Amino acid sequence: MGLDLQLVVDYAEGELKRGDIFLLASDGVWETLGQNRLQELLAKHPDPEEASRTLVDSAFDMGSEGNLTAQVLRIEDTAEGSLKDLLVEGADLPLPPLLSQRQSIDGYEVIDLLHGSEQTLLYKVREASSGRMLVLKTLKQGANSHAKNVLLMEEWLGKRILSKHFPQVISPESRHFLYFLTTWHEGSTLGEMLDDRHHFTVAEIIHIGTRLARALGAIHRLDIIHRDIKPENVHLGKDGKLRILDLSSAVNPALGNGAEPFSGSANHMAPELFSGQAASIQSDLYALGVTLYQLLTRKYPYGEIEAGKFPSFADPIPPTRFRPDIPSWLENILLKSVSRDPERRFEMPEEFLLAMERGENSRIPAPQKTPLASRNRLLTWKITAAVSILVNFFLLYVDAIETLSFSSGPPW
Repeated sequence: MGLDLQLVVDYAEGELKRGDIFLLASDGVWETLGQNRLQELLAKHPDPEEASRTLVDSAFDMGSEGNLTAQVLRIEDTAEGSLKDLLVEGADLPLPPLLSQRQSIDGYEVIDLLHGSEQTLLYKVREASSGRMLVLKTLKQGANSHAKNVLLMEEWLGKRILSKHFPQVISPESRHFLYFLTTWHEGSTLGEMLDDRHHFTVAEIIHIGTRLARALGAIHRLDIIHRDIKPENVHLGKDGKLRILDLSSAVNPALGNGAEPFSGSANHMAPELFSGQAASIQSDLYALGVTLYQLLTRKYPYGEIEAGKFPSFADPIPPTRFRPDIPSWLENILLKSVSRDPERRFEMPEEFLLAMERGENSRIPAPQKTPLASRNRLLTWKITAAVSILVNFFLLYVDAIETLSFSSGPPW
């Protein structure tokens, strides 16, 4: 893997098909055999175990002196359909009626209504066949086709994320209405904990920050941008596990939907999103930094932003102004995360994670204050123009006094 502290993997994304072959090999194998010979041997030996042995033996016979390791994976079948298949299937499903307690739908009994928004409904349900608790998410009657596609996209993205940091999507045995299911976890969101006046310690924030960084790393490697990281979407279970909720705003740029209109919280939106730029890894890391800042201080680094307003971003307020017990190394990490300039933020979640794990040894420098000329160019030009006008008036006044004195001459 080399000697670098970070490993960045080049990858391509495509549709998985039956019969696809994946090869993981050491340089002693692939450098010796070359691309054409590798493909030839893989095509000749359909059995993965036989193929891996053949690759290693062939490299050895050709005099390779490096490490000889080869692992071959062949796709026997694909369980889930493509996103296109899901959208076609979902378009034919009707929305369920408004459900009340003890009503059942496709073998799932409603226990409680967890949340209702302008368009979506979340129910806690019990699966009749197993007795386990699940979450059922659906839409209100009258939802348009775009809202239906967003719900189906959320289900499809959720199925791809096989991580302990996210609720897992559950496929029903049969589905006659438009909804999807996820695992249910007892606990509270960090937003609910804030509302209950929970005081987050520095140690808790470090623990939360490292786990959130790992969670974001898991989805970013799948080319998924969450776009709505905030305390209300981070759940702390009674099992002690932290999970990120709600993929309704998430995008997958590889599918061409990276420029979807943003619908997240204004206070957690990165500055570049207000000017219409697409969401990115850096905008998710910005929201992560704002979330940790908010948990520590109950404030926002740039002050509260009113919905629908285009804010001006000066330098962020140091969190130690509100919490003097925050160590300087943690403050520097948070201020780097919420930098107005995306290029000054952490490049990847793994970089943020490494800084958090190193703690006071992370050596993240304190951010320099941005000059006024860079923060507000219009104000800079106004001040420059005002000073220039005052200087010109002063020079005219001096010139007028000198002219008057010269023309009048001495009194004798």
